[in-house]
Amino acid sequence: MSSAAGDTMNTRIAKFITMIVFAALLVFATSQHTQADVSKIAYDAATTFDAWTMWKASFVSTEGAGEWPRQRVYGGIDETSTVSEGQAYGMLLATAFDDQELFDGLSLFVADHLNQNGLMHWHIGGYQQILGSGAATDADLDMAMAMIYACTKVNSGQWTASPYGFNYCNTATHLVNAIWLNAVDHPGVGPAAGLDDNKGYELIPGDSWYLKGEYTNGITNLSYFSPAYFRIFAAFTGNTDWQYVIDRGYEIAALAQANPNNCSGLVSNWNQYNGAPQVVPWHGESSELWGWDAARYAWRVALDYHWYAAPEAAADLNEIAGFFGSVGMDNVMAEYDLSGNPINNYATSYFTSHAASAIWAAPNPAPTVCGQAQGQLLSGSQHAYDSVVNAGHTGSYFNDSWRLLTLAMMTNELPKPDVQHFTPGNGITLTNN
Repeated sequence: MSSAAGDTMNTRIAKFITMIVFAALLVFATSQHTQADVSKIAYDAATTFDAWTMWKASFVSTEGAGEWPRQRVYGGIDETSTVSEGQAYGMLLATAFDDQELFDGLSLFVADHLNQNGLMHWHIGGYQQILGSGAATDADLDMAMAMIYACTKVNSGQWTASPYGFNYCNTATHLVNAIWLNAVDHPGVGPAAGLDDNKGYELIPGDSWYLKGEYTNGITNLSYFSPAYFRIFAAFTGNTDWQYVIDRGYEIAALAQANPNNCSGLVSNWNQYNGAPQVVPWHGESSELWGWDAARYAWRVALDYHWYAAPEAAADLNEIAGFFGSVGMDNVMAEYDLSGNPINNYATSYFTSHAASAIWAAPNPAPTVCGQAQGQLLSGSQHAYDSVVNAGHTGSYFNDSWRLLTLAMMTNELPKPDVQHFTPGNGITLTNN
C-alpha cells in the first residue's frame, strides 16, 4: 500500500471511529434534534412550482390507471409502464405541493397493486398487469413518508379526510411496519429476504430478494438509506429501534468510504454488509460506481442534515461536497469511480442535482484532491442551487424527478413533518395486519 493510500485509509477509519463514538453518546430522541439552518441561498419558489407543473404534465396520467380517480406515473423502465418508485415520487410531491386529489388518485393505484406484505409490486404495465413482482424498498420508504405527510396535513386542518376511505395515519403506520418486518434484515433469523447470520438492521433492497442463496455477504443499496425518514418513523410509530437502522446504514457507508482506493468520499451503487462493493448482474462492473443508484445517497443524507442537523450526515456531506465543490458544479459529469474520475464526458440533471444537494447542505466542506477534484472549492450553496435551476426540464423521467425533488428540498417544500404532537403510534398498534 502506498503512503498516500495508507493516509487515506487511516483518515476514513478515524472518521468511522469518531462517528461511532459520537453516535454512542447520543440519547435517541427526535425532539433533541433541531432542523439545520441551510437557508443560505436566494431562491425563487415560483421556479420550483413551475417544475412541478411540468413534471405532472409530462409523467402523470389516468390512461391505463383503472377507474377514476386513479392516476399513475409513467417512466422508469419505459414510457408506457409504471414503477413503484415513480408512484412514490408522485405521492411525495403531491403532499409537498398540496394536491390532495392527485395524492388520492396515486394512492388508489398503489392500493390496487399490493403484494402479500402490503407493499406495492415494483413494475406495473396496464391496470393490474404486474410485470415485476415484489416490492422495492426505496419506493416503500417514499410512500410511507408521503402518507405521514398526508396524516399530519389532515390533523392540522390543511387537508380534509380522504373521500376514498383512506385513513392516512393508519395507512402510514401499516406501511412503516410492513417495511420494518420485510425490508429490514434483523439480527439472526428473519425476514425471509435476509440473512440469518448478519450483524443486524441492514436495509434490504426489497421483500422478495433471497440473500441466503444469492448474496451471502449481504447486499444493500445505500441510495435507499433514508435516515431522516427513519427518525420520523420512530417518532410516529413509537418504534425507537429504527435508530439501529440509522446507525447501521451510516456504518456501512463509512466502511465503504474507508476503502483505500476511495479518496472521493462517494459510495458505490451496491454494497455488501461489510461495505465492499457488490456486483449485480444488471449493472455489471458499474455496480462499483457512484452511478444511477448511488448518487441518490447525497439527497437522502442532505435531508437528514436539513431536518435534524445529524452529525453523521454532516460528516458524509462534508466529504461529498468537498469533492464535488472541488470539481465545480459546472464540471460535474455523469457517473464517477471512487477515485474521483468521471466515467462519461456528459452531464445530466440527475447527477447535477445530487452533487448540488451535498454542496447545498454540507456545513463545512473542505477542498479535496482526488481525481477530477483539484484542491480548490469552486462552488458553494448558491451555485449549487442555480445549477439545478439551470439544468431545466428535459422530459426525462429520472432526471426531471430528481431535479424537482432537489428543488423541493432546497426551497423547503419538503419541511420536516410535525409528528411530535402524536402519542407514539397515535393509538395505532405495531402490527402487520
